[in-house]
Amino acid sequence: MISGIFTCYAVILAGAALFMSDIGFARDRAGTLGIASIICSTAGMILSIVMEAVRNIFFENISLTSLIEFLHL
Repeated sequence: MISGIFTCYAVILAGAALFMSDIGFARDRAGTLGIASIICSTAGMILSIVMEAVRNIFFENISLTSLIEFLHL
């Protein structure tokens, strides 16, 4: 639930990771590390979009104060 609050940043960072892995793959087409980075960053992008959708559906009205009250901190 805590990581669901910050998924809007994860979408942005996963998009940046996908962009950078595309650049790395374009520079070194012989290596499989570029392909692995594209696969991992694409999976991260999809996972962050799914988490953002779940957060919007289930935790639409959540705030930091209600989270603190829920966790009894």
